[in-house]
Amino acid sequence: MTGHLIVPGVPFEEPPPRPAPLLPLALGLTGGIILDRFFPFDTWLSISLLAAGAIVFGKLHKRRAAATAALILAAAGLGSLRHAVHDRWLPANHISHFTADEPVLADVRGRLASR
Repeated sequence: MTGHLIVPGVPFEEPPPRPAPLLPLALGLTGGIILDRFFPFDTWLSISLLAAGAIVFGKLHKRRAAATAALILAAAGLGSLRHAVHDRWLPANHISHFTADEPVLADVRGRLASR
């Protein structure tokens, strides 16, 4: 419920559009994944980017523009770290390397073994 009063004969004013709160996170994560895909760098750089962005965000959370930039920086570090883990750390026989990009209907059968 928005609490707007609707009176007959009076034009209804639309409230201003709400900001997209997850847009900086999405941009940062996507940018970090793309950055790590084309320019793979050391994992410690991703971790330090994430930590620096989080610390700066914590210090400057009252200044909106600086906090948004720090949030994008932290999300970029997290995105590049996520891509590095999937791309370089998972073993070659991990199930994520065998799954297709498109969903496939499959039957899975197995036997549960307990001690």
